[in-house]
Amino acid sequence: MSSGTPITIDFGSTVAIDTSLNTMPTLPAAATASTTGDHVKVTFNWHDGSGNGSWKNLFAFKTDSIDLGDGDIGTADIQMDVSLNAFYTSNFISDETNTTLTDGDGATPTNVTGGHIPAPSGGAQSVAREYVRYIAEEIFGRVNSADLFSNEGSLVTDVEGQHTDVLADIKTSLTPTDYTQNQVNTNPLWLVMSQLIANGDASGTRFDASGITLSDASGAVMNNSTLGEGWKYMPLTDGDKLVFSIDFASIAASAHGIGENDIPSRKYKIEITLKD
Repeated sequence: MSSGTPITIDFGSTVAIDTSLNTMPTLPAAATASTTGDHVKVTFNWHDGSGNGSWKNLFAFKTDSIDLGDGDIGTADIQMDVSLNAFYTSNFISDETNTTLTDGDGATPTNVTGGHIPAPSGGAQSVAREYVRYIAEEIFGRVNSADLFSNEGSLVTDVEGQHTDVLADIKTSLTPTDYTQNQVNTNPLWLVMSQLIANGDASGTRFDASGITLSDASGAVMNNSTLGEGWKYMPLTDGDKLVFSIDFASIAASAHGIGENDIPSRKYKIEITLKD
């Protein structure tokens, strides 16, 4: 029998199957954290490409090759990394803030007028300057008393110099200790990634082709250059904020040696708004 000309068999509506998913796709719960108990809130703007690092090239992620296996969520389902050399480099302890320092969301120390030490009329304000004014106010019991020190300028310089160690500690905190067990709420990179997954915008999820940038194929842009190809930058966007806190330890009167007043600890909430 001759095979003849190939034909198309179209069953039309006689074999048209309607079906639907019994299981809907779900998103992992967003990890949350809060810098509670802060005494002073400080705000800055971080313009990408301004010489202060690049927030667009800061965090990255890589999905595994299994993709459809829920069981690997705790092993290597989503790997995350940070490019430490892209982090905000400006000295947020010495820099003047965008706005007047404001109360944080924690308890206000006693004897602090208005919840914070205001800058003198026409004077600049920064974390370092505010902290030295706070020290003086706690010791002497009155605002605008830093001039009673003989070395208030040196104290400000000392506090400003803390930035190097603080920045190193921040980078250490952001660096993953285990790339295969990092999808947990205690991982700060998961705090970023899970929030991005859970929160899109008016046009939908951020995880579309236009919002994802493939990193250097060699992985060299990443902190760990041994993880191979396939890394993409997390889709942060203009207006996102990064928030962390700095806690200056308390100082006993016996340590500073001026009068009998201890200096309570002082915590600053640093809020950095990402800008194009």
